[in-house]
Amino acid sequence: MSKDKKVSVQQYIKRREEIVVRMNEIADAAENENKREFTDPEKEELKVLEREMNVLDVRIASAEKTGYVVVTSREAAFDAFLREHVKTPQNIQLKREYTGMMVAGAEPLIPLTINDILPPLEEGLILGKVGLPLMTGLSGDYLWPTVGSIEAEVAGEGVELTDKKVDFGKIKPEPVRVGVTVKMTNQTIMQTDGVAYDVVRQQLPQAMARTLNKMMFTTSSTISHKLVGPFAAIAKTSPVAVGTLTTKAKRKAANYIAFEGAIPTYKELILMRALALLKGIEGLNPCYVMDEYTKGELESTERTPGSGRMIVENGAIAGVPIFTTNYINDDTNTYVGFGYWGYEPLQGFGQQRFIIDPYTGATSDSVRLTLNADWSMTTLRPEAFVLGKCAVE
Repeated sequence: MSKDKKVSVQQYIKRREEIVVRMNEIADAAENENKREFTDPEKEELKVLEREMNVLDVRIASAEKTGYVVVTSREAAFDAFLREHVKTPQNIQLKREYTGMMVAGAEPLIPLTINDILPPLEEGLILGKVGLPLMTGLSGDYLWPTVGSIEAEVAGEGVELTDKKVDFGKIKPEPVRVGVTVKMTNQTIMQTDGVAYDVVRQQLPQAMARTLNKMMFTTSSTISHKLVGPFAAIAKTSPVAVGTLTTKAKRKAANYIAFEGAIPTYKELILMRALALLKGIEGLNPCYVMDEYTKGELESTERTPGSGRMIVENGAIAGVPIFTTNYINDDTNTYVGFGYWGYEPLQGFGQQRFIIDPYTGATSDSVRLTLNADWSMTTLRPEAFVLGKCAVE
């Protein structure tokens, strides 16, 4: 693999200044000769200079704070930027003062004020809150060995023991490509003084984070790819009411609860956690996942009438924290999830591939920004997760 070529941004700035000087020379020549029209050779030269300036503007904008431009199809620094945004997406305010050149004979400039950019509304990016392990930069085969349990037996003196078999297995993640691409014209970049370009660069990792959050907490049973969290598999089964779990076998088999009402009771929520613990799960980062409206209902509903204690207090149910996202619901149903998220690692394989392509869209004077990455979601212990479905009113 060839190494990235680093070019000082000052080289591009110097060349841009030379182009500005030459363009002004052409404009001054026409102005001094009775304000004549540009000749055909002058028009052609101006067109070539303008195209070169557009490319330079993209190069200069891509340098950000590093002081150099990476002339390559990949920006390694973007890898760390993406990792941070996947777990804890940030809203970055983008402001830029206008700077430009004066051209002889131009109309007076009308000041244009661009207010703070309004970021898109987010529906709950909580990957970095629930406590799941985030592993990046993986390569080659990666797996988790598993081992089945055995029990000893009580035997009398001289009685031969029964042979036991220890079952070994493995869990192997299956990476899936996740990508996003945006095409924008150089005219848009220049008219916004590069702000639109910066916004798009910020939105690419945000788009990746939204998709990963959506897939991790989805309850859809119709997704064909394997990049899904623990609730998608549970939703393919049928929910059962808590009142029907009358035997130990039924309780150990249950991981999908049908709540009696549109809002779960305190008992139902507590038993969700109990169903995971009953299967032998050891606590690793437990939490509930629901939308904000359901949380609000539970914050205003007493555990038992007249108790004065609410189901949700201080953002928790019986001390177990709650995190909210709309991605757990579908168009018609409302869900509550519970899980020990230490059993749901999110893995990133290889590098995030961020490409700025100012060439293939040259005929339309466009720049394409593309981000690709390979991710997998692996449920190490399905028993660690329980899903509850609210009744439809």
